[in-house]
Amino acid sequence: GSSGSSSSGDDGGGGGASSGKKKSAGKKGKKESAKANKAAAPVVTGPGGQPISDLTREFYTIQIKDLEERLDRYQEKCAELEVSNEDHERNVQRISDDQHDIVEFLNSQLARKDEEIKGLSEQVLQLEQEKDSHQDEFELEIASLTTKSKETIAGLTEQLETVTAKLN
Repeated sequence: GSSGSSSSGDDGGGGGASSGKKKSAGKKGKKESAKANKAAAPVVTGPGGQPISDLTREFYTIQIKDLEERLDRYQEKCAELEVSNEDHERNVQRISDDQHDIVEFLNSQLARKDEEIKGLSEQVLQLEQEKDSHQDEFELEIASLTTKSKETIAGLTEQLETVTAKLN
């Protein structure tokens, strides 16, 4: 509303000042000042230099007021969107930080698991070597026992034959 009243005040300002000077001119000045007061209402002219009617002036004033209200709403909406945008940026940054932390954690877990796998693989290799070593020992022991048992069987069979021959 202030833009409309300031432009109309500027147009009629010159007439008001001149009427003030004429007021001090005496009886004749009083009549002229009355005319000047009627004419003191600012006269606004349109693009063609013709005066604008009160209805048109009111229309423009309403239009200006509406545009100012719309501007205020848009500025409020802009401020809300800026706050919302800042919130979203903070959320995005927090998510990015969280994601970075998660990736670091998972990488450390992966490294730990890799070390664990390496240790277990070495343990499996050692156990396989021990198994092979024990298997070789047991196979030698079985071979030795087999040989001894064959020798014992052969000796006992020979003794049996000897005893059987003596009995006959």
